[in-house]
Parts: sequence; structure tokens; C-alpha cells
Amino acid sequence: MDRQAPFDIWQTYDLLTKIGMAVRVMHRNYLLHQDIKPENILLTQSGAVKLIDFGSASSSILKDSTRPPNGDLHYAAPEYYTDAPKGVHSDLFSIAVIGYELLTGELPFSSQDLMNPSASLIVPAERLRQNRVPAASQQALMRALHSSTQARYQAIGEFLQDFSPDNSNDIRDPEPLIVRHPLLVWHSICFIQFVIIISLLIYFL
Repeated sequence: MDRQAPFDIWQTYDLLTKIGMAVRVMHRNYLLHQDIKPENILLTQSGAVKLIDFGSASSSILKDSTRPPNGDLHYAAPEYYTDAPKGVHSDLFSIAVIGYELLTGELPFSSQDLMNPSASLIVPAERLRQNRVPAASQQALMRALHSSTQARYQAIGEFLQDFSPDNSNDIRDPEPLIVRHPLLVWHSICFIQFVIIISLLIYFL
């Protein structure tokens, strides 16, 4: 990241997928890593990703994590400073921070923002738009970086599916035609009524 950021969306998606698959192995064994950050991710010459430093790992079943990770706190989810439950969404928050940094070359939040339990985190989306990150990928990052644990993704696979540049699903419900082209709708209605009236007149006269 120091040498090459910002990365394009495909490079970022490839790296986040590899990181996510490695972390998901832990989650399937009921473990949380709790200290996911670039320094704890090794990238081999073949492009494989390996996680290191399990000093902060804990059981997701016993829910025995009560303290934030040590070291760089820019990647730690805000619930580590509150009584909010920790879980898959906490590791995923850290992955999303890395994703934002890969795409923009910057961190989305300061450590002070994350350590303030009353703060509502606001993702600087302008940097994503400037780097032409697809709207669906932006939305996925926003949700994964939400300050509320309940609003975030609860599964890494769901996040990666939404973040994918190939995601062709429209992230917004399409606006009704009357909202997009109100004049066209009313002209069409008037024309149809005119045709019906003329047809009735011809039929009864």
C-alpha cells in the first residue's frame, strides 16, 4: 500500500477476497482474529495471503473479548471500546478499513473517532467517488464500516458478493416512471383518455 496505493477495484477485490477467505477459516472454527491490519497480513510472491499474529484471537462462542487489540488502532472496530457485542462483523470492519485504504491510499477514520463510543462514524465517500469506485462497492464498504454492529454485514461472503465489481444488482430501487418523467406520464394519460372519448363518441353517434 505504501508503494502502490491507490489500487483499482479489481486488485482490491482480489486482495479482500483472499483476506476474507483466510479470516473465514477462523470464523468457521469459532475464533475471531481481532487484530486484522496490514502488518498482520503476508502476501507471498505467488499472490497468496497468510494471516499472522493471533495474540488477540478469542473464542466467538465464549465471547471472552473485552479489550481492544494492541498496537495500531486505526483498524479496530468501535465496539471494542463499548459494551456492544463483538463478532464476525468486528473482523469484517477491519477488512473494510483495509479495503478503503487500498482504494484511496488513506484511512477512513482516525483512532480518536473509533475510540469515541458516542461518535457516529461518517465514511469519507468523496475519495471513493474520485477514484471511480463502483456505486455497489461503495455501498458495501459503507455498510461494513457502519458504527452500528447490527447495521453491518454478519457474513464475509455477503460483503464480498456485494463488493464485487461484477455485482450487477441495482443497489437502489428504481424510481417510478411518474417520478422520473412526470410530464410524459400525464401526457400519456391525457392521450389515452382522448382516444377513449373519441372512440365512445364514434360508437354511440
